Amino acid sequence: MKIVSLLPSATEIICALGLEEHLVGITHECDFPPSVQSLPKVTTTLIPHDASSAEIDALVRERLKTQLALYSLDMPMLERLQPDLLVTQALCDVCAVAEAEVQEAACRLPGHPRVLNLEPMSLEDVFDTLLAVGQVTGAEAKARQVVDELCERVRTIYANG
Repeated sequence: MKIVSLLPSATEIICALGLEEHLVGITHECDFPPSVQSLPKVTTTLIPHDASSAEIDALVRERLKTQLALYSLDMPMLERLQPDLLVTQALCDVCAVAEAEVQEAACRLPGHPRVLNLEPMSLEDVFDTLLAVGQVTGAEAKARQVVDELCERVRTIYANG
C-alpha cells in the first residue's frame, strides 16, 4: 500500500503504526519523525516562507472570509507517486488542502485512491483516529497496541495528577 499524508499529525500516526515504509509522500510541513523529511512533498503553500506573524495572520483572515485554502496539491507529484490512500482532514479548508481539492484529486489519479478524513475533536477521537488508520491499512493490532499504551499513559497522568 502506498500512502500519502496530507497532515503532519497523520504522518505521525502512520509512523506510530509502523507504516513508514508505506509512506510515499507528505506535506511541506511534515517534519516528524525526522526520517520522513526526505520524502516527496505533495503540497505547496501560499504563505511566503519569510512572512511575519502579522502577515500570516492577515493572509489567514483573508482566506477565512473567502473560504479559499492556503495550501494546494502538487498533482504532477501525486500522479508520479500513484498512492492507494490519501490521509487528510475536512475540518478546515483554509488550514490544510481543501477537502474538495483532495476528493477531486482522488478522482483524477490512477486507481482512484481511497481518501481517509481524520477529524478528531477530543482525546477519545484521537484514539479512534488511530484505530481507523489501523483498520484501513491492515495495522489493526498495532493500532490497538498504540491506543492501549496511550490510554495507560493518560491513566498514569490522572493518577499522579
